[in-house]
Formats: sequence, C-alpha cells, structure tokens
Amino acid sequence: MVTAVLILGVGIGMATAMWTVFNAVLLRPLPVRDADRVVLLRALDQSGVEISFQPNEIDEFRRSSRTTHDVAGIVHWSSPSPTLLLDGDHPMVLAWMLVTGNLFDLLGAKPALGRLLQPTDDSKSHVIVLSYDAWRRRFNGDPSVIGHRLLLPYDGLFYTIVGVAQPGLDYPVGVEAWVPVLAGGGYPLNVVARLAPGATPAAARAEFLAAAGPMFPVTRSLAHASDSDVQAMATYIMSLQTHEPAPPPVNGESPPDTASLHAGAILFKAACASCHAAGAPMSTIGGRPSLSQSTALNSDSPRNAVRLMLDGLPPEGSTPGRLMPPFAAMLTDEQITDLARYLRAQYSTQPPWTLDAADVAKYRKETPAP
Repeated sequence: MVTAVLILGVGIGMATAMWTVFNAVLLRPLPVRDADRVVLLRALDQSGVEISFQPNEIDEFRRSSRTTHDVAGIVHWSSPSPTLLLDGDHPMVLAWMLVTGNLFDLLGAKPALGRLLQPTDDSKSHVIVLSYDAWRRRFNGDPSVIGHRLLLPYDGLFYTIVGVAQPGLDYPVGVEAWVPVLAGGGYPLNVVARLAPGATPAAARAEFLAAAGPMFPVTRSLAHASDSDVQAMATYIMSLQTHEPAPPPVNGESPPDTASLHAGAILFKAACASCHAAGAPMSTIGGRPSLSQSTALNSDSPRNAVRLMLDGLPPEGSTPGRLMPPFAAMLTDEQITDLARYLRAQYSTQPPWTLDAADVAKYRKETPAP
C-alpha cells in the first residue's frame, strides 16, 4: 500500500518538495531544457521502503501514461557507484550511474563532445559517457578520448567512451560517468519523467500513485502469467460479479440509469474500494468516516462531489496520512458521471442527482480551489 508519492522538480521547484529527505539528490538546477517540467517520481510502501521498477515496467508506464511526455529510469541505488576500471595498465575509479538510454533525450541535454546515450544503447551496448568534470580531471580534456576503451575487470568487458556531457550536468550529484542499463539486466530502477504539455505535477503524482498503488504487486505478477492463465482468472472474476439493483424511486422520481450505476460500481471497485469499501484496510486509518456521512454526497448539488473526484485531496504538510489522488487526468466525463451516480445511490438516501457528462465537463473547466 502506497502512503506517499514524492515528486521532486529537477529545477527551482526542488525546494518545495513534499519531503525534504531527498533534497540531497540534486542541489542546484541542471542545464537542461525546461528543467521545471522534469520530475523524479518516487513511491514508498507502508513500511517506508521505496518501491522500485523493472525496465519493462517503466516501458509500460511510458506507453500508458497520459501525464508524461517521456519516462526514463536511473538505477535504484540513486547515487553513483564507485567502479574500478582499467585504462590500459592504469587503474582508475569512476563514480558511474546506470540509466536507461533515453535519459539524456528526456532531459534535453547536449554533449560537449561526441554523443550522449541513446535508446538503442539499451540493447546490450557497452558504452560510457563521461561527465565534463571527469573528462577534464581524468583525461586532461583530451578530445581524442572518444573511442577510447576502458576495461571493467569484474567481468572482463570493455566500455567504449562515446561522449562527454555538457558542463554542469551533475545528475545524480557526484556522477562521473553514465552507462546504459543493459536489457534484461534486472536492475531495479527509479522513475524520471518529463511532464506532458498542460500536465501538472499533481496529475503526474496521481497517475503514478495509481500505477504504484495497492494493485502494483498484482499487476507485476500478472505480467509473468500466460495469456491462458490471465483469461482464466478474468473469467472467474467476472463470474463473481453481481449486478446491483437500482435503488427504488425516491419522492416519485425515476431511478438512475441501471447501466450507468453498474459502470459506476465497476469504477468504484477499481479506483476507490481499496480506501472506501467496507472493511478496507485504509478505511481504518485515522478513523476514516463512511462515505454515507459525506456532506458532498448528501448535498442537493453534485458539484462538490464531482470537484472532489476531479481535484482530489492533497496531503496535509509533510506527514504521510490521508491522501486522495485527483482523477481528472484518468477518468473521462462519462466515467466521473457514472461514478458520481453510483456513489449517490449507494451511500446517500437523498434523491438521485440530475447529472450528465456535460455537467461534469462544465465543472472540469472551473478553476480548482487552492
């Protein structure tokens, strides 16, 4: 169960991160394109242990994400690893970092010499990019270093120097070289992302929270299941589904659309039940009240309930606790409508709302409350 998601801006916004424990990751802005649009996404489980991801899981998040323009990975230990290399007979120790080949493209970084890592380098390419400072100190700023090979005695592999990064590209702090995370290497990774145009850090946080939330262990296991096993599980789960009857008319009004209520029930089970269903573990945190006591759901107008679903509830201060992610970037107007209708019918004794997708679209355009 995820209790917090940390988004640390790679630029000036670093000082406003929710948890300052990770401030040492980066101490100054980087010379990259639109640094304030680059975020480091981190999730902690209930015991405070950071959740890491495999390269294929980052690929899947990149394909499915609607709030990010690109997603890259840096190896989970998050600080450069001092590594013994041999330059001919001369030993040297370089603090290197394993990253996905698209990291520099994501950052919008430029080489001072040669080239930087590329996505194609993830295909078992044994190449290395030097930091500008390491190039000056270790190789005296010699431009002929491109094509030079360094031996990693540990496994007997040679790494070819293909480029030198621009001055000031010190990420993570103290790095002297970058090498690609080799395909199939199994290294756990942290997520670095560039926000999509118009996307906010809050929306990215919510999307990442969903990806790394309570169902993450399940989806990780399903990734290794065969198609036939997945189909069999889906058939079994669907056999357990029951169509909840529509509530009876109240005050002579017609009941809501049963198809909409059923769609809302499915959305609730997928997106809300881990926190709000009866007996859910998170329902016991801080004496979380039942949704039946919600003033938003019992109000004459659906506006507050819809805005709550769209905007979410941010955490209070820096203490992990109650948090509701915004669903504006994840659910359509029709889905918000179905979910709101279901919640009203399930948790309130008041008459059904007159609510449709056009109403939700109108609420969506309102300026979120500060």
